[in-house]
Amino acid sequence: MRRFSSGQIFLGAFITLLGLFLLLDTLFPGLIRGSVFWPLVIIFLGLWFLWRALVVQPGEERRGRLFGDVRLGRKGPWDLTKGLDIQSGIGSVKIDLSQAQIPEGEHHVRAESWIGDVDVWVPQDLAFSATGRVVVGSLRMLDRRDDGVMLERTVTSANYDVAARRVRIEASLIIGDVRIRLA
Repeated sequence: MRRFSSGQIFLGAFITLLGLFLLLDTLFPGLIRGSVFWPLVIIFLGLWFLWRALVVQPGEERRGRLFGDVRLGRKGPWDLTKGLDIQSGIGSVKIDLSQAQIPEGEHHVRAESWIGDVDVWVPQDLAFSATGRVVVGSLRMLDRRDDGVMLERTVTSANYDVAARRVRIEASLIIGDVRIRLA
């Protein structure tokens, strides 16, 4: 199986979007360069951020950046006492659950990005259910890797349903790589 780098995927998506913009400009003259397109893009982005801000579940912690990386757990212990929702526009999301202090019960971790990578390290003794979604890129969950378009997969540890401590992980992005690994 051939492996693609994030750079190849980003370049391919960029060229495809550029071609789409040129096609739209040909079909609808003045749309891209005119006064309609960019205000609509900005309105869409604003509505997306507002919608994301309004759907925070009670008891969830939210972190995010429009540009740059979001990292949790690589520099020492941290608490996962409530749900966690991480958003990234362009950049990487890295979550190390092996450093997390996780009390009994089910906890939710959601990581979403437009362009970048989402990496989650899960300790071997933690019960988990992980769902990964990628529009264009690769999906590596434990020891299985898939490259392509519109990928989705769920893996669940054997003891998930009966474990006192468990984490439900959702990782999704538009362009890039989702990796769920055992720490």
